[in-house]
Amino acid sequence: MIDVHTHVVPAGLPFGHDERFASIVQRGDVADVLVGGSLFRTVARAAWDPQARLAEMDASGVRVQALSVMPELFSYWAEPAVGAGFCAALNEAVAAMAAADRRRFVALGTVPLQDLDLAIRALDQVQALGMAGVQIGSNVNGVSAGAPAFLPFLQAAADAGLCVFVHAFHPPHWSCVADPPMAAAVNFPPEIGTCVAAFLANGAVERSPGLRLGASHGGGTFTMHLPRMAAFWGADSARVERCASPYDAARGLWYDTLTYEPGALRALVDLVGAERVMVGSDAPFFGERPGYVLDALADNEGIDGAVLDTIRTRSACSFLGLAEAPT
Repeated sequence: MIDVHTHVVPAGLPFGHDERFASIVQRGDVADVLVGGSLFRTVARAAWDPQARLAEMDASGVRVQALSVMPELFSYWAEPAVGAGFCAALNEAVAAMAAADRRRFVALGTVPLQDLDLAIRALDQVQALGMAGVQIGSNVNGVSAGAPAFLPFLQAAADAGLCVFVHAFHPPHWSCVADPPMAAAVNFPPEIGTCVAAFLANGAVERSPGLRLGASHGGGTFTMHLPRMAAFWGADSARVERCASPYDAARGLWYDTLTYEPGALRALVDLVGAERVMVGSDAPFFGERPGYVLDALADNEGIDGAVLDTIRTRSACSFLGLAEAPT
């Protein structure tokens, strides 16, 4: 398998930046990640050590991982220039991790999306480091990444030949549930779903030629947006000219398999096609084996071998811009 949705917490955080930025404190084979000075998560060595990560990949049948930072490291709240410096340090650290085995790792960069000009400029470093693309949050300080304001960044990424993986990120109403795990369970599906729906309504792919745009968590609730969007699609003739319907627009993005339930994954594959669905696991923060939802679907219903191969490897190759599945 190629796993497009995995996270790292690079050693050395916060790279000399002040205490507002996330930091990592190693304790042997585990480390505490501090966010805002408070313990956010304790991670195992695979979060920062490429060799430990390779051992876990071998044990779980993963050939290639796309490495991206834990979303809490986006730091969109930071002053733009300071945030740009932090992103640059993150990119160097993630690229160094990927360089430990270029056959097994590809890297996704981080950009200071709180400042569009700086974010576009940061793509030069992402390219220079040989990264496959960037990971961004589904909102930037409360503004959806699907909003028209971010179209210039998406086109710049497309022009640079970089993919864009959009990860569900804390919405303004995050605190509606107190404990963090359940807050993520409640908030992430509608958050990424709304972001994807906004991409579709605003014609992000059609207006950004060459854009390879992917969504985490199977795109969340976006499939529930489509019927209502279809009812109002014709109200804007320019939208209809760009794309006949939101269902057609939905087939222009890629989505990971992290739907948690085989029936939801089946609906996604039926809607957008296997060539637009790729394995994503949230490793190493999610305990289930990468591709477990896809495996459950195959066990329950039986899936043609070519379709399985497409979801496990070929769709990720297309999204990441790999010429072929690494061997």
